Amino acid sequence: SCGDAPARSGGVPVAALPWIVLAAAAAGLEAAALVLGGRSPAVPTLSTVVDRALVWRPVRFLLLCGWLSLVLAPELAGRPALRRSGGRWR
Repeated sequence: SCGDAPARSGGVPVAALPWIVLAAAAAGLEAAALVLGGRSPAVPTLSTVVDRALVWRPVRFLLLCGWLSLVLAPELAGRPALRRSGGRWR
């Protein structure tokens, strides 16, 4: 399990469930877009939408700030960030 986070019966920390659901939804949408149209402009995949968005520097800056806020949020809230130590997350 992940530090002191309570785990479900499968050993997955409860705090990880929203990220797992988000990743599964993104993968499902990407798969559906590929099945429905592949590289068709009418049915863009997540990767083609992101590629178009990354052309603009302000979008890149906002994504960087969002990523940094996710990484630094535990530290700023006074909780230590998850770190890998000796094969276990703490």
